[in-house]
Amino acid sequence: MHGNGDPVRSYQMALRSLQEIRDRQALALAYFDVFWACAVVSALMVFLILLMRRSVAEKGAHVGAE
Repeated sequence: MHGNGDPVRSYQMALRSLQEIRDRQALALAYFDVFWACAVVSALMVFLILLMRRSVAEKGAHVGAE
């Protein structure tokens, strides 16, 4: 970072840079957390689908909208 001759302003600029880096990291971690949660929910849904029984219509029953 280049100096601007004002130590107070330089300090504020440094803090702002650190804040931007922190915010960027927090956003990335939040995205990864949501991705992980979606992956877990999807895996659970696949497992639950495998546990479902097939629906079988009775013989002679009309299969269609009522």
